Amino acid sequence: MKTILLDRDRPVLVDFNKEELTSIETTSFWSFFEGMFIVPEDCEIKYKQDKKTVVKKAEKGDLVFICARRPYTKERIAVVKNADLKANVVSYLADRAAKQASLETEASFRPICSDCEECSCLGD
Repeated sequence: MKTILLDRDRPVLVDFNKEELTSIETTSFWSFFEGMFIVPEDCEIKYKQDKKTVVKKAEKGDLVFICARRPYTKERIAVVKNADLKANVVSYLADRAAKQASLETEASFRPICSDCEECSCLGD
C-alpha cells in the first residue's frame, strides 16, 4: 500500500516498493482549510498532530481536506467519502480549469502593440 505523507502540509504520495515520491497538487479555499486534494489511489495518510503520528486510510477518489492549525481544530486531516460532495468538488475544479484555459486563450489573441485598433501584428 502507498502512503501520503504531509510534510509541512504539502501532500506527497510515497511508493516505498518503487522508492518513488509524487507531489500532489492542492487547492486552497476558505480560511479554515489550508488545502484539499483528491486521493489518486488507495493509500494511508500519515501526518503529525500534537507530537503524535496519525494514520488514516483513504481510497482512490476520496477528498482530503487539510484544516488550518487553530486551537479549536481537533483533526488536521478530514477524509471525505461522500459521493455528492465529491461530485461538487470535481465540478468546481473542472470549471476553474476551463476558466483558466479561457483566460489563456484570450491572452494569446491580444495585440502585440497598443498603437492602433486594427493592427497588422495580429496576423490572420
